[in-house]
Amino acid sequence: MENQTKRYERYAPSAANLSKDSKPEGKHNLPLKKFRVGAISATVWENHSVNDQGQPVAFKNVNFERSYKDAKGEWQTTTALRTGDLPKAILVLNKAYEFVLMNGSAAAEE
Repeated sequence: MENQTKRYERYAPSAANLSKDSKPEGKHNLPLKKFRVGAISATVWENHSVNDQGQPVAFKNVNFERSYKDAKGEWQTTTALRTGDLPKAILVLNKAYEFVLMNGSAAAEE
């Protein structure tokens, strides 16, 4: 499962094609890793920006969501959890946190 971390393409930003709070031009931000237990998932993203000194910086964010089917039978997502979802949310968020720590996020180490 650890080999899946390289499944998504990564890009090396340069200050020339970054503006503050943006990603390189023409590049889509793909998740680094997604953890799922049933309908609950946590996704780790790597974002790129430029600091105040004009140097590119990378940072990671984690989003979580619960998938469900609405009254029409269409898939939807929400961040609202039912009581029974809490153990699954804890598990996927812990796995995401472990992934971020084990893959060198300076922000997580602070």
